[in-house]
Amino acid sequence: MLFATFLPQQVQKLSGHGDAGNVMMFIFLASVGATADIWQLIAIGPVLFIFASIIIIVHLIILFGVGKVLKLDLAELAMASAVCIGGPSSAAALASAKGWRDLLIPGVLAGSFGYAVGSFVGVSVVEWLR
Repeated sequence: MLFATFLPQQVQKLSGHGDAGNVMMFIFLASVGATADIWQLIAIGPVLFIFASIIIIVHLIILFGVGKVLKLDLAELAMASAVCIGGPSSAAALASAKGWRDLLIPGVLAGSFGYAVGSFVGVSVVEWLR
């Protein structure tokens, strides 16, 4: 991190950083998945699949409905969907992968705003339920 911060020109000349990032991401995901209880996953998997399907269908209906009313293009809707589902990191990944440089900053800001609002609402609901 310090090397990339203080010597950005030298880092840009290096190759293979994308592959190294992918390897690190796969190691992280494997370490998270290694802690899963496979029998519990098999037991509750079908219910979670149905629940997630309902959430995704409602998400898409609302997203495309609002997008049609506001006359948004597909790139903006895809970015909005990525932000709603995955937060600012998903927005950055999608914008970079698709070359949507003009949607990168708004996507990250919208995701950060969603985290801030979601945290406030979550804490408020917990306090309300006590």
